[in-house]
Amino acid sequence: MTDTGGGFRSDTRRNLFACASSIRESTTMPIRKLIDSASFAPETLDVIYRAFDLAWAEVAPRFGNDPTAIEFARNRLAQIVLAQSPPEPTDPLPIKTAAVAAFVSALP
Repeated sequence: MTDTGGGFRSDTRRNLFACASSIRESTTMPIRKLIDSASFAPETLDVIYRAFDLAWAEVAPRFGNDPTAIEFARNRLAQIVLAQSPPEPTDPLPIKTAAVAAFVSALP
């Protein structure tokens, strides 16, 4: 196993590609559209967007410049952020923290 940059070993990167291929149909929706498709008030969406942006800033370096890995990771992270969001969040930091922890623990 070799490090391919960004902290990922080549086998991990291959596993991410395999996961991305198998669920591509359900995760190719643009991030904002995925989040907008959920039923949240505009002020709640602002908090969720900020949580996503903060979470992505923390995990993005792990994915280097590979567009396929980035697309998969951003879509998966958006799903996790939505799952971690309470009905009426006011602070993006707890959502970001929970989403990053869930995202990282789910990596192969």
